Amino acid sequence: MTRTAIAKLKLPALPRLLPQQWAAVVAVVVAIVGYFVALHALETRTADYFLRMRTENPAIYLEQLRESQGFADFLPEYATLTGLDDFKADTPSFLLGRWTMQKAPLRLPPGMVPEQCSDPITFDYGLVLMAEAGGSALSARYRVSDGGVDLTGPTMKDTRITLVSFGSLLDHLEFTPPG
Repeated sequence: MTRTAIAKLKLPALPRLLPQQWAAVVAVVVAIVGYFVALHALETRTADYFLRMRTENPAIYLEQLRESQGFADFLPEYATLTGLDDFKADTPSFLLGRWTMQKAPLRLPPGMVPEQCSDPITFDYGLVLMAEAGGSALSARYRVSDGGVDLTGPTMKDTRITLVSFGSLLDHLEFTPPG
């Protein structure tokens, strides 16, 4: 295209707006800008709230973090705030208790438990208890890292527990039993 051809091109004329139409356009633009300003203010307020809760009440902070952002984002914060980013005898609260070992994941609705707790394993303060393995109790220390829990102890081989979660809920554990 030559320069003269480009010079001959004209943009289509914009329709003339009536004063009422201009007022409507301005109102829409102001509403859109106001929406984004309000969104930014709410985002800042939420970030300040989470920062304040992290120092004032870590338990509530962790619970709300897990519920709002999911288990994967909750886990590193949990490790940092509880000191479980290094090996300790403390059992992570989400792991504490009795679990049923299955060859394949057992799908149950939330709040339901299996009829029979066959081949149970219990994670307790500084211990791993396995009833089916002759009632053995192994001394253990726990560490939360890289989306899972590491177990170590003087009488057991190092064990990695992979945590499988959906959203904010821990669904099941995947691991080879220690001992």
